[in-house]
Amino acid sequence: MGSSRPGTLPSNLQGIWNAHITPPWECDYHLNINLQMNYWPAEVTNLAECHEPVFDLLDRLRSNGKRTARILYGADGFVAHHATNLWADTSPVSDVVSATVWPMGGAWLALHAWEHYLYGQDAVFLHERAYPVMKGAALFLLDYMMENKQGEWVTSPSLSPENRNRLPNGNSGTPWVRAWILKLAELYLKLVCMQVNNGKARQAFEDGF
Repeated sequence: MGSSRPGTLPSNLQGIWNAHITPPWECDYHLNINLQMNYWPAEVTNLAECHEPVFDLLDRLRSNGKRTARILYGADGFVAHHATNLWADTSPVSDVVSATVWPMGGAWLALHAWEHYLYGQDAVFLHERAYPVMKGAALFLLDYMMENKQGEWVTSPSLSPENRNRLPNGNSGTPWVRAWILKLAELYLKLVCMQVNNGKARQAFEDGF
């Protein structure tokens, strides 16, 4: 609670009171599960205000990630890779290939914005912060996917930064990437429909769609 208050930085990998002068992994933010795990209890324990630094970081990631998506992938929207820092770096980092080539950090964190809305029902937050983040993540994934020879839309490469697996036929992939894409697409469409059906907010959302 004390390491994540409104107006401060999110809780980092080792915690702000760790005993190291040079903490492991630069005491940064790992977006491949560590930062998410820190905040899973926030909404369910009625500590939503502790979640706010994550959304501040997300706003910066979205801004920086637009340039990274355009330069590295030729894609719309925004991207964040497996780790970032207080400057909201969105470029691939690490000398571990299975962690570096993983552009799903922004998409996963975008789901936290939706969860925050579900618990608090804050329409201003939904429009001004959750919607732009979810839209940016969805637009990137649309450009990131590619059609294979069977006419299926897949991600390439598709891997887990913390796990390695190979199917009996020799193919490898990660179902959780597909799950995120489907979930984000579902929630984004739901969000658009919610706002378009709301007469007061309809024009504002059509202007930003």
